[in-house]
Amino acid sequence: MRFAAVVVFIVECVLSHTPGPTSSVESKTLSRLTGINEAALRRFAHVFLFSLLSVFSALGFGPWAFVFCAVWSVADEWTKRWIRGRHCSAVDIGLNLAGVAVGVGLWLVVYNAVL
Repeated sequence: MRFAAVVVFIVECVLSHTPGPTSSVESKTLSRLTGINEAALRRFAHVFLFSLLSVFSALGFGPWAFVFCAVWSVADEWTKRWIRGRHCSAVDIGLNLAGVAVGVGLWLVVYNAVL
């Protein structure tokens, strides 16, 4: 699970720190291919990626990994200030933290199923 956590972290970092114009083209393309509204797709991506990161991190590194994921959910947005065409968004921080919360819930289900 540690490998999966690291892979998800790298994917999240790459997607999150892609310059704005490139990210916009990628989102529009994925929206057209899936038929999902672009804004909804972007919001879902925050929750989904941070859920995966949280679950894999906790399974690989222990439940304290949730603290790292929560801190990273804020730091990730903060660092976007230095990426061309990107910005720091309180809404996105909230979505990231919601993903961490979903990850905690999923981890609890998995952890309790193993016991």
